[in-house]
Amino acid sequence: MTVTEDCLNGMGFLHGGCTAYLIDTCSSITLTALDPPDYSIPPTVSLNLNVTYHAAASLGASLRIISTVVSFSTRVQTVRCEVWDVTNPTHRLVASGMHIKMRSGKEGDPKAQEWRKEVYGEDMWATNAQKAKL
Repeated sequence: MTVTEDCLNGMGFLHGGCTAYLIDTCSSITLTALDPPDYSIPPTVSLNLNVTYHAAASLGASLRIISTVVSFSTRVQTVRCEVWDVTNPTHRLVASGMHIKMRSGKEGDPKAQEWRKEVYGEDMWATNAQKAKL
């Protein structure tokens, strides 16, 4: 991602709220990618989002976001997320975060399945047969 003007704070650097949004979104996508394609498990909700700011990123900086699952159980998941300025010759760490999420219902809940299909669509993920061909 490239830092644009609408992402800047009053001092001309990447806004902390924008950084927290990136960490929230990217860590959530990482967990969603591990969900089964049949929507048999409910979506997650945030329990805790902790962001540490290490360095400023300027307008035009190219950011690389790396999300890593730390723990994954049926109820609670934890993801570590890092935002790097790869424009900087030293690839400077801009921010890091830990995002803890919890399942919002019980497995097989029809309301959760309907909601996920409405939000993500019927064919967001490959079927198991399609995955086997990859």
